[in-house]
Amino acid sequence: MGFFFRIIRPSSPATKKHSPIRLFSFRFDRWRAALAVLLLAAAFQQGCDRAENPQSKTVITVGTTNIQLDEARRDFQDLLSDIPETARNQESIKKQLLNRLIDHYLILEYGKEHHISVSDAALAAAVNRIRSDFTEQGFKEAMLRNYIDFDQWKEQLRKKLLEKKIIEQVTAGMVLPDHAAILHYYETHTDAFTTKRQVKFRQIVTSDLRTAKNLQNRLRKGEDFETVARQGSRAPEAKNGGLVGWVEKGQLEKAMDRALFSLKPGQVSPIIHSPYGYHIFQVLASRPAGVRPLLEVTKEIEENLSLTNRRAFLAGWLKKRRKHVKVHIDSKIFQLLEQ
Repeated sequence: MGFFFRIIRPSSPATKKHSPIRLFSFRFDRWRAALAVLLLAAAFQQGCDRAENPQSKTVITVGTTNIQLDEARRDFQDLLSDIPETARNQESIKKQLLNRLIDHYLILEYGKEHHISVSDAALAAAVNRIRSDFTEQGFKEAMLRNYIDFDQWKEQLRKKLLEKKIIEQVTAGMVLPDHAAILHYYETHTDAFTTKRQVKFRQIVTSDLRTAKNLQNRLRKGEDFETVARQGSRAPEAKNGGLVGWVEKGQLEKAMDRALFSLKPGQVSPIIHSPYGYHIFQVLASRPAGVRPLLEVTKEIEENLSLTNRRAFLAGWLKKRRKHVKVHIDSKIFQLLEQ
């Protein structure tokens, strides 16, 4: 999934502030008495509104931070979105996700304790990086399809960036795996580096057949594929001239896979229809099936081993945090989160 979140809930209604009313002993004029009654009634009603608003109910407390229902629900639904729909109602899955949610809040609480934050400039840069992966229209379509409130999405992104920054600081002193560890992993995981036939390709993607045919005609007249992709494709990689990179046989949807692996380097496909739209492919290079050499995968193995070690370290660190930081969870948490 990456840096996008699925559910946005309405925030609690803002409460108005009123100037204090000075009471003069036994000497109210009638209009002042009426005004006082109205102001007191309004203040009482606002208090009732806050009390009756379930979104402002505290459902989780971690350290000095109270997490209200609307925030907890957004965060829980974000985790839930990564789970297949068929498994989302399993109690064991819900409990695992709740534990992950508590871990998330424990990490953020550590950041609060140690004054770690994400600046507005860093957030803006992250937003721009995400937007750069889409065409302007593609980004708007993604927002309409998955999100309601852009500002709340940005705040969710800020929390993700903050969590990443805290984890990096907590695990900063870890030692990288040495060559012996990398070699041992390579020799004991040969299957992981055995590849099927691969192709490197560019693509043009459109939402309708007419546009695809117009772009195909431009290619037939001799225009450069990269240029046409930049100008006409609606896929995220359009900004890179349609360059997708390497894929293995069987990795893509059947019609796409069949078309790609029937082409030789330099060849361009006819228009291919898939659930994602209308595609035109250009194959740039191909690789036969085989075992990737150690030199090619050393960096990949190092990153995998480092990630495994970091996860193990973080799990132990979080276990200690749970012992030293107060955590309270509403007894009806699942019922509240699913309302």
